[in-house]
Amino acid sequence: SPSSRSKPPSLSSSSSSHSPASKVETSSNAAIVEGLKNTLASGMAAACSKTILAPFDTLKTVQQHVEGGTSLGLVEAARSVTSRPGGVLNLYAGLGVSALGSMPSVGLYFGVYSYCKKIISPMLKRCLGSEREDGKKGVCSDGGLHTFSIALSAAIGEFVRVRVRVRSFCGSLASSKGRK
Repeated sequence: SPSSRSKPPSLSSSSSSHSPASKVETSSNAAIVEGLKNTLASGMAAACSKTILAPFDTLKTVQQHVEGGTSLGLVEAARSVTSRPGGVLNLYAGLGVSALGSMPSVGLYFGVYSYCKKIISPMLKRCLGSEREDGKKGVCSDGGLHTFSIALSAAIGEFVRVRVRVRSFCGSLASSKGRK
């Protein structure tokens, strides 16, 4: 009968590998791996997006930077850019700096967001939701806690991204003052 079958060792409740501490450690390791995958994927996505949109960004800049107060149309701006030495490749001027600037920032944001979401959501369910460890009824719905964990993870990701960018800017500002 199905009830007389023994559970595989990995699902056995007597297994020492499923203590609360090992579950948290396994969850944390999975969250780190997920965070790193999201960091790389979103960094590459940022580079692809910058590459696809670079010509439009270049044309927009040329359209806005016109002497005499009248702006150029799209076709006139494209003619102006591509008629210079370098031709169509001029549409991608500044792409390297733009892509390299956005990749770490976007990658860091999504990596931290993903990591925090994987850690915070289960923790909130264990403390306030349906999976409370004290056996009492949950204080909040799991859906509400999940939504809150997403918002909190996004805020933490944005905080870290901005903090790293500000520190980087301050560091480059300090090193440029030292060169004078």
